[in-house]
This record gives sequence, C-alpha cells and structure tokens, in this order.
Amino acid sequence: MELAKIDVDDFGGSPFAEHNMPCAICGVKHAMLELNYGRFQPCCGCQSEGWHAIKIRGWRAWVLKMLGVLKWYQYGRIGKKLLG
Repeated sequence: MELAKIDVDDFGGSPFAEHNMPCAICGVKHAMLELNYGRFQPCCGCQSEGWHAIKIRGWRAWVLKMLGVLKWYQYGRIGKKLLG
C-alpha cells in the first residue's frame, strides 16, 4: 500500500498554513491543522457532528487491535464521536 505524501507549507513561520491532508473521518474535505500542536483534527463538518481525533496507547490499543476495532496500520489513532 502506497501512502499519500502530505505537504504542509507554513510560508516561513506565518500563523497560516496550507496542506493537503484529507479528513480522517469522512475523507472528503480537508482536515483542520492545529498549528500550536502540529496535529490534524477532523474537518469542520465532522467536528460539528461531534467527531474528534484521539490517540489510544498501550494495552488499550493492543486490546482494540485484537478485537478488530483498530487495524494494525492505524497505530492507535481513532476517531471518537462525543456525546452532545
């Protein structure tokens, strides 16, 4: 499986950036880049539906992988829909 090349251009350290990362939830729109932390969140539409990116580590990730909830190539990243 060949992965897409994700490009992020911050225009020399400006408070704005341009990227080509798709949304991890819907895959249609562009993800939201948090410049303070350097991480991607789901697009505005998915966030308005309550989706947020979370990271699962350690034994919890191992259990979810063994149950088939997480695929082995996801490295513990999963979308979580918060109740609202």
